[in-house]
Amino acid sequence: MSKRQKRNCKMVGRPTVSPCTHFSLPTLWLLREAVSILEQALQRNKEPSPKYQFAEETVLELKTKLDSMLQKGNGKGTAELNGNDLYMLYAGVHMYLAKLILLEQDRTITPACILLCQQLGALMKEVGIEAPDMSQALQDMTPA
Repeated sequence: MSKRQKRNCKMVGRPTVSPCTHFSLPTLWLLREAVSILEQALQRNKEPSPKYQFAEETVLELKTKLDSMLQKGNGKGTAELNGNDLYMLYAGVHMYLAKLILLEQDRTITPACILLCQQLGALMKEVGIEAPDMSQALQDMTPA
């Protein structure tokens, strides 16, 4: 991130907001698919819980942010993501990656998905959110 981008992001003044995050169009589509998988998983939950309701609300807001960036259609999307958004993206991308590995779907997306998992983990660490280490779980799922 350039000095100018960091300076512009600092103007927000909210410590819970991540640095301004720029996504390419293919990354936005991947994130959108990952959030859809996360949304489906939350909808399957039958236990009423404030935590699940909060997660569903966060996912809907995140979906709206991603859709807004995709509608701009200029190949780049910029968003200010809070800690909850980052955590949901991190979880969603890992769920999407697990789906790709277990169902042996579209092997061309898998490397990009792994890289995105790593980048989101680094971004979370940068803003002070502890990201769960999913590397061993993913290695265990990968066929030999």
